[in-house]
Amino acid sequence: MAVFTVLLSHSQQINRLMPKLAPGPESFMHAEKESPLPSATIRKAPQSYLVNGRDLAFIDIGTSGNAYGFYGEPRSFLWADDHVNSVVFTHRMIDDPPVPGQVGYAVSWDNGNAGSWHPNNLAYDPQMGDDPARYPQGGIINPMGNTNPNDAIYTYFSPVLSNTNGSWGGYAYGINFLTDINPTNPTQHVESGIPPYRSVPSAFTITQSGISWVVDYSYDMVNTIYTGELIFYRGEMNEQNDDIEYDWWTMEALEEGDIINDVKIAFDPTSQIGYACLMSDVESNPQDYSDFHPILYETSDGGESWSEEANHCNLGGPDGIEAIKNYLPDEILDALFPDGWDRDTLSYNMGFNTGFTVDYMRNAHCVGIVAPSTESGWFPNPDVMGTFHIWYDRQMESWDAHLLYMNRTFTGDLGGLTMDNKPYISSDMNGYYLFFSWIDTDQEGLEENVSPDIYSVSYNPLDLQQPYSEVINVTAFSQAMWTAYFASQSHYVFTEFINNGEDIQCTVPFTYEELDPNDPAAEVTFWYIDGFTYTFPGMGGINENGKPIPMEVAQNHPNPFSDQTRIDVELKHNSNLSLEVCTLTGQKIIEIDKGSVNAGKHQFEINASTMSRGVYFYRVQAGNSSQTKKMILQ
Repeated sequence: MAVFTVLLSHSQQINRLMPKLAPGPESFMHAEKESPLPSATIRKAPQSYLVNGRDLAFIDIGTSGNAYGFYGEPRSFLWADDHVNSVVFTHRMIDDPPVPGQVGYAVSWDNGNAGSWHPNNLAYDPQMGDDPARYPQGGIINPMGNTNPNDAIYTYFSPVLSNTNGSWGGYAYGINFLTDINPTNPTQHVESGIPPYRSVPSAFTITQSGISWVVDYSYDMVNTIYTGELIFYRGEMNEQNDDIEYDWWTMEALEEGDIINDVKIAFDPTSQIGYACLMSDVESNPQDYSDFHPILYETSDGGESWSEEANHCNLGGPDGIEAIKNYLPDEILDALFPDGWDRDTLSYNMGFNTGFTVDYMRNAHCVGIVAPSTESGWFPNPDVMGTFHIWYDRQMESWDAHLLYMNRTFTGDLGGLTMDNKPYISSDMNGYYLFFSWIDTDQEGLEENVSPDIYSVSYNPLDLQQPYSEVINVTAFSQAMWTAYFASQSHYVFTEFINNGEDIQCTVPFTYEELDPNDPAAEVTFWYIDGFTYTFPGMGGINENGKPIPMEVAQNHPNPFSDQTRIDVELKHNSNLSLEVCTLTGQKIIEIDKGSVNAGKHQFEINASTMSRGVYFYRVQAGNSSQTKKMILQ
């Protein structure tokens, strides 16, 4: 087995950025829209394929002058908001007239369905006297409780070539009301200059309370060194002038000279618990048996303050993650380390990027490629590297992992443009279900990731028997087979109740680039993939027709608890009713069967006298319906 080694190197003060309107109308005040929404634009006819039992539609949603906008880390290009049934896709445009650095977006306010897209809407234009934009990100700001697309807002954030930090040094940002298109009427702002050393951020998110967040690491492009500070940008809509305003500040993180390969940020559904995630090997404070690995900084007050101490994920070593230490068979380790090895002393590297999200239990989740490493490099080779789901359990204050997939390739060269495996994580907006994706080339004779497909796995933590789905090739036997270049996935998915409210169906939005793999400077087309679904048992509530779901199960109260806790259940119909409590490994420790009961409210009391401190699942069964939730014994 051929083995190669590659290791990629690479005081807080609030500053308020006051918005200025782009040239144009004197006021951008948004009026209520009662008129019908604009008609969609059809570029090329959507193409339909049956892929792994799913009816998928491939939809042309726009173009760009070249492929370079998606180079590097996985970013927030694609953003869905289930509350307004809308999805946006942010990208560089074909510059017409030929002024480089325009940012545009495509939008659908019909769940991304074929025939509902409006492509190539201008959001940022350097012709207005500002600097050319590169690597833009974007999403939807939606006021709390709003379900009307007319009142939702598209926003973008992009680095610009201001030449104040090498070629870089500036950020552009602005908004456009989601349905104000043909033409758009965006705002446009640019901030540049040093300090701080602005570069090319990869961390962008929007909380469900409507706050936009960007995190960058302050990197001196001239002297090619990290300055030891993170740059936080927090954006909020100003209702007085219908525009976004950003505050920014810096925070010390790691040390000057450390290498950071990727940064991400995400918040839980309440918008209060969030994490900034760094990918670094921390040369200033090396972690035993872990090279590049996830590092968390946490906020518990919606971003008002952040933890000063770094939370390291130790991949290997005696205190490392067992799923990582034991995923490779002995014969592979014999080939990698012919002079001998010990699973407790092997080091591991996570390279180079990560997807990132936070679930409803406030746990942080990463996804990316892991492989063994040495002082001179690591082993991103077939049969050696694997894509892992790695998570931090906030209540248990511990890290864990699960192997999703053994990759065949890692990185590829497309006419001089590098493309890695692009790991992403999505969730529903309640944070119950997670969805992982990445790209990989699985063809005999190809050793580089140059003919990729999109691969996907779902995760349902409430399924005690089989929380992970099988790995599914999203683009198999479709027009994107072996050509799903620079694929991206939305931060959120679309959900709907099906089967009379018994089940929940989640639709995962994807995009990819159609490009010439030998000429990344040529024009590209962006395609949206609609219809890739997963189905889960219903969680209780009201279905899309307003019909009651058979059962509603409340979170146990109190939670966490120390001696006793109560679980309230409401049945819509007469049914058999039972409860079981299981450990995280699935061992059943409590079972309560109430037999046949009438519709209405019921209670379960759990006595913890025979239980140990930790996290448990409880499952309530009513007829053919069941719900599973977590509880914590302190």
